[in-house]
Formats: sequence, C-alpha cells, structure tokens
Amino acid sequence: MENPATAQFSKMSRAFRNLSSESLDTICGYVKGKDASGRDTGDMPFLYIIDNGEPFLVDGSSSVIETVYRSLCD
Repeated sequence: MENPATAQFSKMSRAFRNLSSESLDTICGYVKGKDASGRDTGDMPFLYIIDNGEPFLVDGSSSVIETVYRSLCD
C-alpha cells in the first residue's frame, strides 16, 4: 500500500485450518486505502498467517493469493 496511513480494515475474522497435518492460524479480512495520487485502492483481501510464532502479511494483488484466501477464509 503506497499510503499506509489511509488503510481501513474490514470484515476481519480468525480462521484455524489443518493443512498437511499442521494447524494454520490466520486472520482474514479486507483492506483499502489511497494510492500516492489519492485514488481509492478498493477492497483487497489479506491474510495474516501465524507460523511458528512468526507473522506473515500477504496482500491480495494476485490471483494466486485470491485462491489461497478463498480456501482458508471462506
């Protein structure tokens, strides 16, 4: 996100899934904000994945992450 101060989070939920016999803890939601020129970015899905105590933030800018989002969060 080009202007992080404008970030607005919505529709957040916590999801637990078992993948390959390991538990995966995620926070799912949407984020929108403004780009450098002040235009609205629109809602983008995000995943906050906790793995071995380390957080990972994955934005929704690709079709691959949209597929992962649907499989973990829907």
